Amino acid sequence: MAAAGEDGRIKLGHIHGDCARIWVDNREYGVIWGPAWVITGLTEGIHRITAELVPSTFNSYGPHHHMEGDRHVISPAQYEGVKNFADSEESPVCTKVPQWHFRKFGIGREI
Repeated sequence: MAAAGEDGRIKLGHIHGDCARIWVDNREYGVIWGPAWVITGLTEGIHRITAELVPSTFNSYGPHHHMEGDRHVISPAQYEGVKNFADSEESPVCTKVPQWHFRKFGIGREI
């Protein structure tokens, strides 16, 4: 349960995913995403919120050893750690690091 204020908004916190499909009081609201994670257009008061998170494909496909972790642009060379068009000009020739990178996924606490 979550309370909407006079502005008719509920801000969801502690969400780790790419987007979330939302239901408000058992009615489909739509899709929201971060960094705001805000539901708008609600009446003031208490509402039942249900969220179905959509994960990043990064945890499944990587590249998990790229120096910058999860990237918005991925190329095959990044899996090998070779600097290419998808890397910034300042990147070193070898972009592979020994550390593993993964994205958090889930809801950190009750909404």
